[in-house]
Amino acid sequence: MTPIGSFLRLFVLPFSLLTLTFAQVTADPASGQGVTEISAAEIDATPGNPGGACRIRYVAPPMETAASGNPATVTVEAGGILHVEGHSSNMIDGVRIQQSGRSFEAEFVTIDDATEIYQAEGNIRIREDGLLLTGNTASGNLFSGDAAIDAATFLLHQNRLRGSAARVSRSPDNRLTITDGRFTTCDPDDNTWLLEGDEIELITEEGYGTARDVRLRVKDIPVAWFPYLRFPIDESRQSGFLLPSVGQDSDGGTDISIPYYFNLAPNYDLTYSLRSIWKRGIANELEFRHMDARSENLVTGAYLPDDDEYDPRDNVDLGAADPFDFEEQDRWLAHVKHRGVYGRWVSRINYTAVSDIDYLRDLGSPTSTDTDFNRVVGSTQSPALLRTGSLDYRRGNFTTAVELRSFQKLSQIQTEQYETLPRVTLAYRTNVAAFDVTGSVQATQFDRNSDVPNFEPVTGARYVFDGSVSVPMRNIWGFLVPRADLIHRSYDLDDTTALARDDAEITTGRFSIDSGLIFERTTSFLGRSVLQTLEPRLFYLYAEEDFQDDLPRFDTSSITPSYNQMFRVNRFTGYDRIGDANQLSIGVSSNISALDNGAHMMTLGIGQIVHFEDREVVIAEPGVDPEAGTSPFFITANVNFSSALNTRMTYEWDPDESRANRGFFSLKYRPANNAIFNLSYAYTNEEVHRPGQFQNEKESNVSFIWPLGRSWHLIGRWNYGYDDNQSIESVFGVEYNDCCWKTRLVYRRFLEEPRLIAVTDPTGGVNRVFDRRADSGLFLEIQLKGLGSLGGRLDSLLSDTIPGYRPE
Repeated sequence: MTPIGSFLRLFVLPFSLLTLTFAQVTADPASGQGVTEISAAEIDATPGNPGGACRIRYVAPPMETAASGNPATVTVEAGGILHVEGHSSNMIDGVRIQQSGRSFEAEFVTIDDATEIYQAEGNIRIREDGLLLTGNTASGNLFSGDAAIDAATFLLHQNRLRGSAARVSRSPDNRLTITDGRFTTCDPDDNTWLLEGDEIELITEEGYGTARDVRLRVKDIPVAWFPYLRFPIDESRQSGFLLPSVGQDSDGGTDISIPYYFNLAPNYDLTYSLRSIWKRGIANELEFRHMDARSENLVTGAYLPDDDEYDPRDNVDLGAADPFDFEEQDRWLAHVKHRGVYGRWVSRINYTAVSDIDYLRDLGSPTSTDTDFNRVVGSTQSPALLRTGSLDYRRGNFTTAVELRSFQKLSQIQTEQYETLPRVTLAYRTNVAAFDVTGSVQATQFDRNSDVPNFEPVTGARYVFDGSVSVPMRNIWGFLVPRADLIHRSYDLDDTTALARDDAEITTGRFSIDSGLIFERTTSFLGRSVLQTLEPRLFYLYAEEDFQDDLPRFDTSSITPSYNQMFRVNRFTGYDRIGDANQLSIGVSSNISALDNGAHMMTLGIGQIVHFEDREVVIAEPGVDPEAGTSPFFITANVNFSSALNTRMTYEWDPDESRANRGFFSLKYRPANNAIFNLSYAYTNEEVHRPGQFQNEKESNVSFIWPLGRSWHLIGRWNYGYDDNQSIESVFGVEYNDCCWKTRLVYRRFLEEPRLIAVTDPTGGVNRVFDRRADSGLFLEIQLKGLGSLGGRLDSLLSDTIPGYRPE
């Protein structure tokens, strides 16, 4: 230690209302390393994390606090110090100036006492919470925080943003002005992408940056230029352009979307996208989101004027001068989603309208939000958009609800469905001693547009009055639940046909007894000690027969039979049919669970229904005999071989016909490396296949996302129909995903929705042609992480086609 160093440690000098304490230490040999070669002290390595996880994270060493406990205290350490009272202080040989929350290191530092300005040279390191600046020379004010560093590098730990510049200036409000610089969020050994500009400003406290005369380099190749760019540097929401998304398909051609995000307020924002579809035209897409303490709201819209490619005609006249000429169509989408909670009131809206049935297939959903358009597929209907609005009130055991429901069909050959405009429901549930008592009253107004010329469908109101009383008796060894129902239906119909009563009503009763026993034992399964149960179950059901053939079917269809459906009180959905029954369902199931952690490992079940009387209330179903004394055997199995591997199987065997009616098998594999593999096969015998569904009797589906190394993934799906021996949909692609960037190239081929087209030949003859064309598309997406990216369309496609996929 030098004599002057020993002397200056003995006292405190007043300096600009702060306290300086000088000391001498040996400089850290690692302190000279710059940001481009990050010191090991800055890095927490996390190798082996797949699926785009960062290999490292930056960790700033903890900042020292002042020994005196006063945050204004400044400690100066150096190998040699020369202080001239009232003039300057000169420090050499490993200078370190430390204040609570801030440190400054250099080889040589001169501080002017009058101006408080310093000049520093050699291995400059300026550190604050979450910020590291290095360089060769620097000047500034140690106490206000001003700094200007030449030949500089910088690192923002939390933002993972690092870079270099000819000069970096730091202001007291933590703004960094970068002159002739470049930066990236990639790992230290990876400069896949860089943004470089003549003037870049990083407003760290607000989480965004701006740049002028900006070049984007990928693999050191300039790929884009921007006169001005505003970009996020953390996860906070910032107004500005997001990176474009690019795609291509055979119908629309090259598809480029350029989104701009408006951060209007903490609780609402807006995204506008200008979308160029090469063969179709220019589309405008808008998304508004609003959230407050009581509600969440989303409004989405899209408009494409004069689509140059879309032909909406259902009638084609080959005798016309130009049979392939069609009128260009305006195409649009509107979507509103709302959920609100106001005390005991709950409101919901989910409404979507599109200009034509092909809109979502051709153009997809706009913007990046994972909007739920309520696509529904029922047992007797093709895909449709479900539009709902409801208002619920709950108080104790009492519930009331008002609901509006309508549909927009998405298939040209689909029949219109009934709308409920409105439906009002009052429900009550209580316990009286050992009795569970429930009651409900419902009034619904049904309406429907006609699909057939000169035919008006039955419409009108339906009133439902249901009540039930049950006595559940349960124990660890079994259960017994007798139940009695009183059911009343009343109709006030309009536009009735000769087969329908305009003021029909029925009242009937229903009785059931559900019972079961539970036997347990310990054994071994797949090498583990397990608890196995054997659970026989008897379910007796009696329902009076009442003539219902002349009642409308507003919302009723038959339920596909299965093991679980054997124990339902009604074999129909909805309220328009009450199935008569005098039957006994006999089932037995077994469950296996691990003894050490209770994890479910396997469930097996088999059962059959014994009918004591013929069924009189029927909806014509292929292969269903209402006079059969027994049902087919229903078998179900679910096996979890591990936390990653699951299989499920259902099977229906008809011993009277010696045939398999239905079968389904699925396998799901989710290993720890974020891989996904799905396999399924569905079979329906042609004797029981419901007509008009446009789904195959035999169909397989394979989908996967599989890692190929640390960052590469293989993406695929193959949906194959064996009836026509053709692929329904096939998807294949590759993805590269790491902490720095993500890119995906995906090819998709699929069958469009079936259509019926009337073709008029030159002689005037009309032929109706069934058309189901194949379409294909090639999708390319690039996301530079840390700059923001849209990319929602490809994420939505993969979420729809690969079960278990979640966008990162």
